[in-house]
Amino acid sequence: DAKNNKIFMSIHRPCPLEKDEQFQLQRYQDPTAPQWSLEPRASVVLNTKSFLISERCHPKDEESWKGIVDFVEQEKIINVYERLVGMGVSERQQLLDERWNLFRTRFNPAQIMQRAGVQELIDVAKNDRVKTETTTRNAFIVMEW
Repeated sequence: DAKNNKIFMSIHRPCPLEKDEQFQLQRYQDPTAPQWSLEPRASVVLNTKSFLISERCHPKDEESWKGIVDFVEQEKIINVYERLVGMGVSERQQLLDERWNLFRTRFNPAQIMQRAGVQELIDVAKNDRVKTETTTRNAFIVMEW
Protein backbone atom coordinates (compact mmCIF):
# COMPACT_ATOMS: atom_id res chain seq x y z
CA ASP A 1 0.00 0.00 0.00
CA ALA A 2 1.05 3.65 -0.45
CA LYS A 3 1.65 4.11 3.26
CA ASN A 4 4.54 1.64 3.10
CA ASN A 5 5.77 2.15 -0.47
CA LYS A 6 9.07 3.71 -1.19
CA ILE A 7 9.95 6.77 -3.21
CA PHE A 8 13.08 6.28 -5.30
CA MET A 9 15.13 9.09 -6.80
CA SER A 10 17.32 8.80 -9.87
CA ILE A 11 20.11 11.36 -9.83
CA HIS A 12 22.63 11.07 -12.63
CA ARG A 13 26.29 10.83 -11.91
CA PRO A 14 28.02 13.76 -13.60
CA CYS A 15 30.24 13.06 -16.54
CA PRO A 16 33.44 15.13 -16.99
CA LEU A 17 31.93 16.90 -20.00
CA GLU A 18 29.09 18.22 -17.87
CA LYS A 19 31.28 20.62 -15.90
CA ASP A 20 30.62 23.10 -18.67
CA GLU A 21 27.30 24.86 -17.94
CA GLN A 22 26.62 25.39 -21.67
CA PHE A 23 26.96 21.63 -22.20
CA GLN A 24 24.45 20.98 -19.42
CA LEU A 25 21.95 23.42 -20.93
CA GLN A 26 22.42 21.97 -24.41
CA ARG A 27 21.82 18.46 -23.06
CA TYR A 28 18.17 19.25 -22.33
CA GLN A 29 17.49 21.43 -25.37
CA ASP A 30 19.14 19.35 -28.08
CA PRO A 31 17.82 15.79 -28.52
CA THR A 32 21.08 14.84 -30.28
CA ALA A 33 23.25 15.89 -27.32
CA PRO A 34 24.53 13.16 -24.98
CA GLN A 35 21.80 12.24 -22.51
CA TRP A 36 21.29 9.85 -19.63
CA SER A 37 18.95 6.94 -20.14
CA LEU A 38 16.53 5.83 -17.45
CA GLU A 39 15.80 2.49 -19.08
CA PRO A 40 18.30 0.21 -17.30
CA ARG A 41 17.07 0.96 -13.78
CA ALA A 42 13.49 2.18 -14.07
CA SER A 43 11.89 -1.23 -14.59
CA VAL A 44 13.66 -2.71 -11.58
CA VAL A 45 12.43 0.10 -9.33
CA LEU A 46 8.92 0.27 -10.74
CA ASN A 47 8.41 -3.48 -10.45
CA THR A 48 8.45 -2.91 -6.69
CA LYS A 49 5.30 -0.79 -7.12
CA SER A 50 7.10 2.34 -5.92
CA PHE A 51 7.32 5.96 -6.96
CA LEU A 52 10.27 7.11 -9.06
CA ILE A 53 11.45 10.70 -9.33
CA SER A 54 14.19 11.23 -11.90
CA GLU A 55 16.48 13.96 -12.97
CA ARG A 56 15.76 14.92 -16.57
CA CYS A 57 16.76 12.28 -19.15
CA HIS A 58 16.81 11.77 -22.87
CA PRO A 59 13.56 13.11 -24.41
CA LYS A 60 12.65 9.65 -25.75
CA ASP A 61 12.97 8.17 -22.26
CA GLU A 62 10.83 10.93 -20.81
CA GLU A 63 8.18 10.25 -23.44
CA SER A 64 8.26 6.48 -22.80
CA TRP A 65 7.89 6.90 -19.05
CA LYS A 66 5.47 9.84 -19.14
CA GLY A 67 2.77 9.48 -16.49
CA ILE A 68 4.79 6.86 -14.61
CA VAL A 69 7.96 8.71 -13.57
CA ASP A 70 8.31 12.32 -12.44
CA PHE A 71 11.05 14.05 -14.47
CA VAL A 72 12.44 17.29 -13.05
CA GLU A 73 15.66 19.23 -12.80
CA GLN A 74 17.87 17.92 -10.00
CA GLU A 75 17.23 20.88 -7.71
CA LYS A 76 13.44 20.26 -7.93
CA ILE A 77 13.52 16.57 -6.96
CA ILE A 78 13.00 17.44 -3.29
CA ASN A 79 9.86 19.44 -4.20
CA VAL A 80 8.29 16.41 -5.91
CA TYR A 81 9.32 14.19 -2.99
CA GLU A 82 7.70 16.57 -0.50
CA ARG A 83 4.54 16.73 -2.63
CA LEU A 84 4.24 12.91 -2.66
CA VAL A 85 4.96 12.60 1.07
CA GLY A 86 2.49 15.38 1.82
CA MET A 87 -0.41 13.62 0.10
CA GLY A 88 -3.01 11.77 2.10
CA VAL A 89 -2.63 8.00 2.16
CA SER A 90 -5.66 7.34 -0.06
CA GLU A 91 -4.67 10.03 -2.56
CA ARG A 92 -1.11 8.67 -2.75
CA GLN A 93 -2.44 5.11 -3.11
CA GLN A 94 -4.70 6.18 -5.99
CA LEU A 95 -1.77 7.86 -7.78
CA LEU A 96 0.43 4.82 -7.17
CA ASP A 97 -2.26 2.48 -8.54
CA GLU A 98 -2.70 4.65 -11.65
CA ARG A 99 1.05 4.67 -12.31
CA TRP A 100 1.34 0.94 -11.62
CA ASN A 101 -1.45 0.10 -14.07
CA LEU A 102 0.07 2.35 -16.72
CA PHE A 103 3.48 0.74 -16.17
CA ARG A 104 2.07 -2.81 -16.38
CA THR A 105 0.21 -1.99 -19.58
CA ARG A 106 2.90 -0.02 -21.36
CA PHE A 107 5.79 -2.28 -20.38
CA ASN A 108 4.05 -5.65 -20.60
CA PRO A 109 6.64 -8.07 -22.07
CA ALA A 110 4.34 -9.05 -24.93
CA GLN A 111 3.78 -5.38 -25.80
CA ILE A 112 7.51 -4.68 -25.71
CA MET A 113 8.23 -7.60 -28.01
CA GLN A 114 5.47 -6.53 -30.38
CA ARG A 115 6.74 -2.93 -30.55
CA ALA A 116 10.27 -4.22 -31.15
CA GLY A 117 9.09 -6.40 -34.04
CA VAL A 118 10.40 -9.60 -32.45
CA GLN A 119 7.72 -11.82 -34.02
CA GLU A 120 8.53 -10.47 -37.48
CA LEU A 121 12.23 -11.24 -36.91
CA ILE A 122 11.36 -14.78 -35.80
CA ASP A 123 9.16 -15.25 -38.88
CA VAL A 124 11.94 -14.03 -41.18
CA ALA A 125 14.44 -16.33 -39.48
CA LYS A 126 12.05 -19.28 -39.81
CA ASN A 127 11.44 -18.53 -43.50
CA ASP A 128 15.17 -18.23 -44.16
CA ARG A 129 15.79 -21.49 -42.31
CA VAL A 130 13.06 -23.32 -44.23
CA LYS A 131 14.40 -22.02 -47.56
CA THR A 132 17.93 -23.09 -46.65
CA GLU A 133 16.85 -26.53 -45.45
CA THR A 134 14.72 -27.23 -48.53
CA THR A 135 17.19 -25.95 -51.12
CA THR A 136 20.44 -27.39 -49.73
CA ARG A 137 20.76 -31.15 -49.53
CA ASN A 138 23.75 -31.48 -47.21
CA ALA A 139 23.76 -28.22 -45.25
CA PHE A 140 21.30 -27.19 -42.63
CA ILE A 141 21.28 -23.94 -40.70
CA VAL A 142 19.98 -24.33 -37.19
CA MET A 143 18.93 -21.13 -35.52
CA GLU A 144 18.63 -21.17 -31.79
CA TRP A 145 17.67 -18.35 -29.48
